[in-house]
Amino acid sequence: MKLYLLLLLSIILINNVLGKTWYHKAYTGYYITADKYCKEFFMCKYEFTKFHIFNMGKKYLDDCVNGFGQNVGQIFEDKGVNPFTSCTGKRTMYSGELTLYDCRNSFYNQGHETSFKKISEFNQKVQVSYFTEIDFDRVFSGHGWCKFKEPHGRCGKDNGLSCKKDYCCSKYGYCGNTKDYCNKNQQLRYTSIVSY
Repeated sequence: MKLYLLLLLSIILINNVLGKTWYHKAYTGYYITADKYCKEFFMCKYEFTKFHIFNMGKKYLDDCVNGFGQNVGQIFEDKGVNPFTSCTGKRTMYSGELTLYDCRNSFYNQGHETSFKKISEFNQKVQVSYFTEIDFDRVFSGHGWCKFKEPHGRCGKDNGLSCKKDYCCSKYGYCGNTKDYCNKNQQLRYTSIVSY
């Protein structure tokens, strides 16, 4: 019994020490992390020789860019969390079937070389968990900041999705550009987004 408990405690300790709970390995060869308050998401460039380097005794991700396309440099292990496991109580995470395409490392173009980089040629309908950024036409998932198509034209508070520019999200959660959609009952928060 003592040997069993010792083995169990050893496994837990190894998982805690070696566990990578502070980031998510993206499908695109990037690493994804968030600040501890889940206000900002970061895409960090994956370079195998740079990863696992100990700086001041701490692991870190390098070449990190926030959603607005600002290069923030390094994110240390004690400053980051995995958004898909640690942010669900602090931000709304949605899931559903979307076609994702034009995936980038940020949702906004700052106009410099590390900002708004296309990170994959992914273009596929998938069942996905994602976060949204109000007024932008991209969702944040394990593929990065991707444009999306919702197969049923849905929008609004139930799925967090906004309509494309010059379209309105009706009170029933559908995108359109006629008076039936664009009236006093529309969901303004999910209407007429900025597109990059």
